[in-house]
Amino acid sequence: MQCNTPALPIRQVLSTVAPSIQDARPGRGYPESIASFEPISLTAMQSTALMSRTDTKFLVHETTLESIIEGLESAYRILEHDDTRLQPYHTVYFDSPDLQLYHDHHRGKANRFKIRSRMYIRSGLSMFEVKQRTPHGKTVKRRLQTASLAMHPEQIPRGFVRQVYPASPDKLLPTLMNRYWRMTLVHREQQERVTIDVNLAFLQRSRMIPVPGIAIIEIKQGSPTRDTQLWKRLKSRSITPTSLSKYCLGLTLCRPWIRHNNFKPLHHKLTRLMQGDSYERIH
Repeated sequence: MQCNTPALPIRQVLSTVAPSIQDARPGRGYPESIASFEPISLTAMQSTALMSRTDTKFLVHETTLESIIEGLESAYRILEHDDTRLQPYHTVYFDSPDLQLYHDHHRGKANRFKIRSRMYIRSGLSMFEVKQRTPHGKTVKRRLQTASLAMHPEQIPRGFVRQVYPASPDKLLPTLMNRYWRMTLVHREQQERVTIDVNLAFLQRSRMIPVPGIAIIEIKQGSPTRDTQLWKRLKSRSITPTSLSKYCLGLTLCRPWIRHNNFKPLHHKLTRLMQGDSYERIH
């Protein structure tokens, strides 16, 4: 059903509801039912690493997560590390001075890349990653373990990047940082992992922009299929896939002057969710 009430500009909504970065703490926004899932260790989960896969994202309000995952314990296990099921992540994105990687995504280029350094806070593990979106819609991720989170150009592992990225790494600069909390579900039988991110916040230089109340669900599969329990649960609630890049979203929020016409539908959906509209009303 179409909602006739006009949505406020996304930055106006964020300015009225955004919490401080300290509010991005474990447990905020996560459903209580995660306690009933059988745990899986980080080592055991590596068998479902899915470095070549299809990714499908969904955007929902965090208050709906309980009803979405409740009752899925028989089909999925949950990642548990260091006695916790909620994992904090820090990510630094790299791009050219003219934001070539961002603009490739905005134009919908079939073969595009994303370059980032990611730190898994609880394990202390850091990875430098190059993600490629192929013309066939597959996501191929290549990564290298690093000593720490790369935050400066001199920390880029240039030899690795040259092997997996078609352009020179010499012009890459850090352009954005984000922080969020994640839970990861692993299907018991199929090659499927599900990540659910909440308490997302973007940082650029001294600016911090949280995106409160929003949950990003991502289904990652070795072979695309909609015949899994979570897919069916989302479909039963009329929750449809959303084209979403956290990197592109963060840049448009931190640098609202850059070209982002093709991302306006995403901004519209976000503002509706943050204003409290139900998913059905947004559509």
